[in-house]
Amino acid sequence: MKNFPILITSIGGPPGKSAFESLKLEGFKKLYTCDSNKKCARYILKSKDFFLVPEVNNKDYFKKIKKIIINNKIKILIPCIETEVLFWSKYKNKLKNILILVPPLDSLKIAVNKYSIYKLVKKLKLPTLKTEYIKTKFNKIKTKIKYPFIIKPSFSWGMKDFFLIQNRNELLKFKFHLKGEYIIQKYLKSNEQNIFAVGLLYNEKSQCVLDFCSKSLSTVNKLGGAATSGIEVKNKDLILKSKKVIDSIGKWCGPVMIEWIYNKKNKKFYLIDINPRLWGYSILPTFNGKNFALNIVKILLKQKIKIEKIKYKYLFVRDSINLRKKITK
Repeated sequence: MKNFPILITSIGGPPGKSAFESLKLEGFKKLYTCDSNKKCARYILKSKDFFLVPEVNNKDYFKKIKKIIINNKIKILIPCIETEVLFWSKYKNKLKNILILVPPLDSLKIAVNKYSIYKLVKKLKLPTLKTEYIKTKFNKIKTKIKYPFIIKPSFSWGMKDFFLIQNRNELLKFKFHLKGEYIIQKYLKSNEQNIFAVGLLYNEKSQCVLDFCSKSLSTVNKLGGAATSGIEVKNKDLILKSKKVIDSIGKWCGPVMIEWIYNKKNKKFYLIDINPRLWGYSILPTFNGKNFALNIVKILLKQKIKIEKIKYKYLFVRDSINLRKKITK
């Protein structure tokens, strides 16, 4: 198994790096990577097993990936960004003799749409942050949601086009040049170590075979975004709620991360995002005996899921180049 050639996409981002590191720690010898970003870290660009590819919406993207797969006899493809997960869910059958674990397209379209998820969570009678949907080219915002609130694309990741509006003066002064589908949502402070992530892994029969819950200790941006450090936490209730949400979407296979924010005032968790892929610090469960990238491979090869018993608990700290771990008692 460890000689299986594997291609990991979007290696320049935290999810791709975590997937690579997780498989490398397990002794995989034929790991190939690709990215469309010419500004990836130098050590990535200089690797002999790295390939620069067009962006997923480029007509040459499929042709380039197919060439990499054929020339290097790739057996498994692990997409690590939403746009590529959507692409391969739609077109994976166009590749022969390649294994890819991604959800059905119908389920993905729900999971990546923030307003669809808001309506789903509300239907499940789980706590929700008041949310409104807008679709237009606009430069003025009208909403019934009280300040502070955030504006963000209905389909996005990271903090792209994320705006925090704290009062009416900010709203009047702010110049919006937005086009497409957006949501307006009640804002809760997110820089108080109150962001939680539940990682789940589903097999091809829509059975959840692995779960992990963690808390961000610090993030890239002051308002949240990708975690720069985190630690495992025990929260069975949050894991059960996360499974309930994913199961209600429909058939699912592959990794998914459900992000929650905790309101310290009313002691409630609110779902704020779903990432249908390995998440930015999925290296953390690897350190703690639950290697999601490894178990994606095991599912595709029809092998038993591996959960390792560990003596110590680990947290992670990320810098711009790599991931490293620290032991906590």
